[in-house]
Amino acid sequence: MMNTQYPEENSSGETSKDPQLVQHCLKQGTLKRLVEKAHFLMALDQALQEVLSPEYQAHCQVMNLEGTNLIVGVNNAIWATRLRYEGRDILAKLKTKLKGLEGVTSLQVRVMV
Repeated sequence: MMNTQYPEENSSGETSKDPQLVQHCLKQGTLKRLVEKAHFLMALDQALQEVLSPEYQAHCQVMNLEGTNLIVGVNNAIWATRLRYEGRDILAKLKTKLKGLEGVTSLQVRVMV
């Protein structure tokens, strides 16, 4: 195994620009937050699939969570209309199934192209 040194601050407080292991980069800073959000969105999509009726499952997926809005993508306008109609019930079921959704107040549906 390669012995890689992680960057250390020099006397002026700057960090070295030496190469780092990917695992190290994924455990700190912006990349860490992105990885955590990606994992949360995958868990949220799994929870969505579990609360949706079987006929919806192949047509809907979590796209993003922006502030108080959960954004779900669907593959055509028919499914968008149906999902909007049931949005409040679906959101309520998701809130009981997965922690971290307390502040989510709306379900936005977007047709994916």
